[in-house]
Amino acid sequence: MLLLDTNILIDYLRGKQAAIEFIDCAEKLDLAVNTVIVLELYNGCLNKAELAKIRRLLNGFNHFDLNEATAQAATQIGHSFALSHSVTASDALIAATDWFTISNCGRQT
Repeated sequence: MLLLDTNILIDYLRGKQAAIEFIDCAEKLDLAVNTVIVLELYNGCLNKAELAKIRRLLNGFNHFDLNEATAQAATQIGHSFALSHSVTASDALIAATDWFTISNCGRQT
């Protein structure tokens, strides 16, 4: 499974060829998004047509909700990398979803 980042989805929606090719190729890997990514995409909508396009795109992906374990992992990531890499809370939650939920390094489901 591959957790997509908001940037690749925005590029895909804007018709950027590299993003289209990447997602088309990666579809075999079982693609996923989390609650933060969905929120970021919805926040960028300018009209109902864009919202409908995003909803159609998101229908094809697995969805991961945030939970306490993910929040704790995001806090650790944020504390570890905030100063050196300017990690935002959203970035930390996305990384924690990948690390804790998808990769299952946290060994909880």
